[in-house]
Amino acid sequence: MHNDIITSHHPTKCFGFDNRHVTNVNCNGNSNGAISINIAGGTTPYTYAWSNGATTQNITNLAPNTYTLTVTDANGCTATISQAITQPNALALTIGTVTNVNCNGNNNGAINNKYCRWYNSLYLFMEQWSTPKM
Repeated sequence: MHNDIITSHHPTKCFGFDNRHVTNVNCNGNSNGAISINIAGGTTPYTYAWSNGATTQNITNLAPNTYTLTVTDANGCTATISQAITQPNALALTIGTVTNVNCNGNNNGAINNKYCRWYNSLYLFMEQWSTPKM
């Protein structure tokens, strides 16, 4: 009778993404988004390959886009996740009422401006102001 030793090269522990924290861009046109990922299970060390070329666990200074991460553990097992970074809509300026000067040299013109800032289609604030008489 022979006693053969069989060694499996398949990992016994699965791994995945335990938690992620996403910071979206704070103002339209900025590139200050971030994604932080926590890995659970598998065999360390892990290697990281982001769709933007980064090779770190967490990425920062992100523009709005969808980013994909592939993590590989020491056994060659992989897991992939995608995350979108969004931005608020652009600031919109709306000119309210314009009152032109009624005669050259007079200072009776006025502009009533109204501007609104929108964030993910939610109204955040509105400020209305008038210029002093010109």
